[in-house]
Amino acid sequence: MKFYQFSPQCVGTTGEDTICADWSARPVVFHKLQFELEYWPEDDFIGATIQAYAGTIVLANAIEAAGLTGIKFDRLEMIKGDQFWLWEEEHLGETIPEYLWFKFSGNAGIDDFGMIHAPVALPLTVSEKALAVLKQFKIENCRIKDFDPSVLIING
Repeated sequence: MKFYQFSPQCVGTTGEDTICADWSARPVVFHKLQFELEYWPEDDFIGATIQAYAGTIVLANAIEAAGLTGIKFDRLEMIKGDQFWLWEEEHLGETIPEYLWFKFSGNAGIDDFGMIHAPVALPLTVSEKALAVLKQFKIENCRIKDFDPSVLIING
C-alpha cells in the first residue's frame, strides 16, 4: 500500500492550558489540548503548530466508519486567539464547526495514520485508503507528498 506525508491547514497554536510532558519529543505527546485559533479554519482537518491536530466530527465519523487504524478521537478546548476577531469579521454569519482532537498512535508506513518519530517537516503519514477518505472532505489547504520510508532509517 502507498503512503503519504500529510500536513493539514495550520490555523493556530497550542493554548496556554495545553499539557505536554516533553515539548522536544517527536512526536509530541499531549495530555490535554487547548487549540488556539489564529486563523479561520477552512478545512475539515486542521493543525496547530507543534504537531497538534483536530478534525470535524463528520470527518471523525467517516474515519471510524472506514475502520482506519492509528487514530483516536478526544475532546479538545478550542479558543480564539487575540487577533481572531479580524477573521470573524470576514466570515459574518458563519459558524466554526465542532472539532475533535485527532490523536495519532499508529506507526508511519504501517497504520492508516502514523507519526514519524523524528524531527521532519511533515511527521504525519496517511495510507492511500486514509487519503481517499480525507479527499471526500474539505482539505484544500493541506500539503501532501509521497512518503519516503528511508526517512525512518536515516532518523531511526
